[in-house]
Amino acid sequence: AGFSEQCDGTSGCNASCQFVPELYWAETDVPTVSVLTKSYANPSINLAAVILSYSGDDSFHIYQRAYLLGSDFLAADKDLGVYSGAVSNVNGDGSGDEYYIFTINQTMLTSKNSDGDYEFYFEINGLTSPTLIVSELESAPCGDGICQVGEDSTTCPADCPIDQPSACVQLEINLCSDYVRSTNPEGDCNLDLCDVAKQTPPPAGIGQTDKCQWDSSNVQCNKANLVTSSNGASIGSCTSKEDSRNDDCSDGFLSYSWSSNWAWATSNNFTTEQLCESYSPDCVGKCSLNGTVWRCDPYASQSSCQAGSSVIPCPAQVQLGFFDWRNVIAVVIIIFVLYILLMKKKKVPKNSSPKVKSKKK
Repeated sequence: AGFSEQCDGTSGCNASCQFVPELYWAETDVPTVSVLTKSYANPSINLAAVILSYSGDDSFHIYQRAYLLGSDFLAADKDLGVYSGAVSNVNGDGSGDEYYIFTINQTMLTSKNSDGDYEFYFEINGLTSPTLIVSELESAPCGDGICQVGEDSTTCPADCPIDQPSACVQLEINLCSDYVRSTNPEGDCNLDLCDVAKQTPPPAGIGQTDKCQWDSSNVQCNKANLVTSSNGASIGSCTSKEDSRNDDCSDGFLSYSWSSNWAWATSNNFTTEQLCESYSPDCVGKCSLNGTVWRCDPYASQSSCQAGSSVIPCPAQVQLGFFDWRNVIAVVIIIFVLYILLMKKKKVPKNSSPKVKSKKK
């Protein structure tokens, strides 16, 4: 992109010349080069709307060209708003230029042309920019269990978790409470990237799902057993605060204790027993008066939410479980046998020739 001059028909420029404004789209890091197409595969893309050699009202409109059901039939173009860019000397000619960074996100991609692309342009004082064609790249949905190209641990942690073995070993993540050591404790806790909730007591009972849950008030990660009925109605949750301060994984095992707290689901709150029993088929005959309200507890989860202690093998450590005392004895015997064989090889018999006695004459 550059600029053109409007003169008296001769080459060069004189006092009667004036620069004709030029409008175009550009990459934000290369504002002097125009672009006509752009691929879209991320949550948003940034492009620069550039207006060279322009003086006057600096506000302009950006539009998306509207088509009827992906055809070539135009509808009324969608006005995306009035914008005003920063005045800067974009191309170095000394004249006033306008530069605005425009963000295109998913909500703006609403009207495809017959090729399946989206078209944008902007206008200022009767001048219209070239059309920008945005092509939407197909990308795998986050959550399909496959770390696709374009996904990473930041944009899609469900498909692209952190390097689990090395990170879990280095940070010694053995319990939910250990996620406080992570660089992203809240996110890693809620996602349970080291998969410790299902492997550590207290175990999930009937109708329970165990997970790690971040407590922002106390800045800690707890283990939570979430209780639901067979029809998906929420009953409550048992949250356990784990404590392993008196032990470590030096011997391959971890001793720890926990204190537990039960909390009823806000929806499990009824004024009559009849309403409580209608909450879920599992609640029939399983409702009780709790203070002034009726609660459903089909699996006696509240009473089983208790403190306790346990000893678990350290899941994050690489254990040589096959190498026990029997293997040690076998190795010692093998080394001893090899030593005997080597010693025998060193004892080579000396070559001796028979002595011939000379007869005396």
